[in-house]
Amino acid sequence: MGRSGHLTRQLDGSQLILAVYYNGELVANQSANGSGSSDVWGFNLGPLYAAGTWKYEFTDIGGNVLAAGQITAH
Repeated sequence: MGRSGHLTRQLDGSQLILAVYYNGELVANQSANGSGSSDVWGFNLGPLYAAGTWKYEFTDIGGNVLAAGQITAH
């Protein structure tokens, strides 16, 4: 499942971190591995097999949340 985030400011992809939570538990925290600089970034969560709440956050390397979203799977 593809998602995107509109950041509060432009950021170089090498400085961007993506955190993914499932039902409040951190399941992934990784570099966005992007190149270039933008205020809009996209990613793919893959298929959501488990019902529940999936939350994602784009942060800078200092931990400042720049965009966040949530998906509820049934």
